[in-house]
Amino acid sequence: VVATVLGLLQATYYYRWFALYAPPHMFGNFQGATCSACGLLSLLVQSALQTASSSMLSGLNAFLVPLAGITLLNVASGLAFCCHITRVDLPLHPPLLHDNMPYTLVRLSDEEGG
Repeated sequence: VVATVLGLLQATYYYRWFALYAPPHMFGNFQGATCSACGLLSLLVQSALQTASSSMLSGLNAFLVPLAGITLLNVASGLAFCCHITRVDLPLHPPLLHDNMPYTLVRLSDEEGG
């Protein structure tokens, strides 16, 4: 249950990050590129972890030791995230993008042929 809640919270912050920093007309591309980069990085880490554990450990320990290590890292990163969130004053309202609004509207109207 805790992992599900933390996963949903993490996804919420990812989507907020995408929404704040991606240009409006590139939102999907930005999100896809970021998720693909994270997926490729996790594939490399998983492959390296599997190779190292299979060469150094045998039997059930080849699975349990890496699983315990990843679980500890996951818990540590979750605690670090919670400590960070409790120290930061979260804004009461979302940021206003008045400065970017005219450019965005002009840019979108140019792309649509208007």
